[in-house]
Amino acid sequence: MDINKALLICLLLIPSLVSAHGGRTDKFGCHNDRKNGGYHCHNSGSVPRPQSINTSDKVKRTTSAKPQSLTVQPASSQVREANLAAHKDLVRKTQLALNQLGYSAGEPDGVLGKQTVKAIKHFQVDSDMAVDGKPSYLLLDILLGKVR
Repeated sequence: MDINKALLICLLLIPSLVSAHGGRTDKFGCHNDRKNGGYHCHNSGSVPRPQSINTSDKVKRTTSAKPQSLTVQPASSQVREANLAAHKDLVRKTQLALNQLGYSAGEPDGVLGKQTVKAIKHFQVDSDMAVDGKPSYLLLDILLGKVR
């Protein structure tokens, strides 16, 4: 193969490799992005949207039409506030359980500080768990099981 053909093939393949995405996407190449809060696409940015069509029997049916542009909508502030409240509650309950078991997690205020992370790590080591120092519902279930 001569160098010009090889170079041409490389130039054609590079854009498809750059736009690749390792996460789960739907059949249109789009997915929800938790980090940036929205639904977006890695293809041309368009998704086929159903359109209503009147049939001869006056029944509306939806069919896939030409792709239309999709705008990314950020997650609403209410959703973010609910997620923050749930995380704070998880941390507070984890702190309470750790304190009851004798691990000094500090004031159960729902703030994931250095003392709480250290207490979680100590508990994870003592319980032969993977040590990451992060609160989770699985960790909380195990803690509550030992508190009772």
